[in-house]
Amino acid sequence: MSALDSPFTSAARDRAQQAIGVSSRAGTKSTARRIGLFGHFGTGNIGNEASLEAVLAFLRRERPAAELLCICSSPEATHGAYNLASVSIRRTGSATGWIGRLDRLLAKIPSRALDFVRAFRQMRRLDLLIVPGTGILDDFGDRPGGMPYALFTWLAAARLAGCKVALVSIGAGPIHNPLSRRLMIASARMAHFRSFRDELSKSYVASCGVDTSNDAVIPDVAFALPLPEDNGPHDGSLTVGVGVMNYWGWRSGAPDAACIHDVYIEKLADFVQRLLAQGYRVRLLLGHKWDSEAIARVVASIDATRYNCHEIICEPAQNMRDLMRQMQQTDVVVTTRYHNVVAALCVAKPVISLSYADKNDALLDSVGLTGLYQHCETFSVDRLWQQLEYALANRASLSTSIATTIAGFRCKLSEQEIALIAQWF
Repeated sequence: MSALDSPFTSAARDRAQQAIGVSSRAGTKSTARRIGLFGHFGTGNIGNEASLEAVLAFLRRERPAAELLCICSSPEATHGAYNLASVSIRRTGSATGWIGRLDRLLAKIPSRALDFVRAFRQMRRLDLLIVPGTGILDDFGDRPGGMPYALFTWLAAARLAGCKVALVSIGAGPIHNPLSRRLMIASARMAHFRSFRDELSKSYVASCGVDTSNDAVIPDVAFALPLPEDNGPHDGSLTVGVGVMNYWGWRSGAPDAACIHDVYIEKLADFVQRLLAQGYRVRLLLGHKWDSEAIARVVASIDATRYNCHEIICEPAQNMRDLMRQMQQTDVVVTTRYHNVVAALCVAKPVISLSYADKNDALLDSVGLTGLYQHCETFSVDRLWQQLEYALANRASLSTSIATTIAGFRCKLSEQEIALIAQWF
């Protein structure tokens, strides 16, 4: 790439590479014209979609002529949303005929081989495979045969096909299942470039035996998304945004999942009723299309004969922009999903996290909101109320501090983009 082709000077590229610690693992610079994007996209998870949207916007802005392919969970939805050529992470349907019979005899080894051959054929067409953000290296709600196996298969196929692999501002850990951990950590080792969205993720991967000394910590890619137009202050009523997650515990199908879910919903309903009793307006927020079920349960649990349910606002959100726009109409946000926390911070709202993993707490620590979190399975409503009172009383100064910190996040993401251009395009 010549100086005339790039909006950045060579000195700026060098500074950016030094700032984010571009690893020598990447070797000599290649010209990536055929680029894949891999992840759990197209399923209605607003955070995952925000990660894809941010990196896709970067690629289309800087390399509009590049051929792009998304390897995702729902290719039809992804193609429709982004006009992006897409293929499924997994083969559709189960093995039949002689392959099916061999599967039953040989512990699905023939099907696994077909999965790899299919991935290899796609990877031969690409120069670079990017995993854009998300908590790709954890096993929340997943089993070894799900994303851990899929990630390993596609990255191994990429390496064999000579396709470079970049893990960009990813989240990592925890990975509780031993087999899932082996598959995911092996995947991390296969990357030519890695950056992590927080120190927690980098330290977790390092603790699993991966050399991360050349890997940078760069904030979540969703922080690079443009902000929606701010319509100004709302009507003056103190409004608390409450993000509800359809949470059933970390492990999918665990025996205590129903109990965990019920207690979480009951506590949130109790908190919302306290808000209504004190005259606050409540805006219920989701981060995944599945969260609408949990929101309905919270609303159904509120005693409409005692509380003014007209002060509850609940609107659909299709993407991160919708979510940020809704949060602009709040004073403080209380939420569970990680990318709901990201959305609140993007619009400089003080946020209290009812976290299901340490990543939420680490993010709040990084923006000066240390202590404004509890675990979603064990949180105390009384303590949550105290945290809310603190956030409301200090919301002006907290908002100013958050805005300054997020501006710094966006600068770091810009540096990463510069370095990636210099390294790969």
